[in-house]
Amino acid sequence: MSRIKYGGFTLIELMITVVVLAIIAGLAYPVYTDYVMRARRSDAQITLLQIAAMQEKFFTECSSYAANFGGLNCAGSALGRPDGNSPDGHYVVTIDTANTINGACAPGQCFLLVATPRAGSPQVQDTDCGDFRLDSTGVRDVTGPDPGNKCWRR
Repeated sequence: MSRIKYGGFTLIELMITVVVLAIIAGLAYPVYTDYVMRARRSDAQITLLQIAAMQEKFFTECSSYAANFGGLNCAGSALGRPDGNSPDGHYVVTIDTANTINGACAPGQCFLLVATPRAGSPQVQDTDCGDFRLDSTGVRDVTGPDPGNKCWRR
């Protein structure tokens, strides 16, 4: 009698493969989620830089900075943004025209932009950076601990 040899995998080989894949996935997932969170920070940075440029244009035309997104001043000039949401919707931007990061100024003669993670967005869990801030003097910072100065990386 001849023996018939069947091809295939044993249960042990299959289980070892599943365990190895689970270990690789367990190591890769946290790295991936950290990368995605860091990539979403650019949503706040780009939005703040765009609004700062709009504020400078507004200042050129009106001799003061805009206090809100929709308000019209001097000859109908506006910031040209419908609201303070970032393009990807992860941050909400507010405008303060009486303060900078380093202190107060005359109303309308400076601005402080603050990008706060929007409620319900995964960026709320970004405890390293927290809120992004940019003022009319070009100073950038965050409200979180910012280990290694990685939040406003240039």
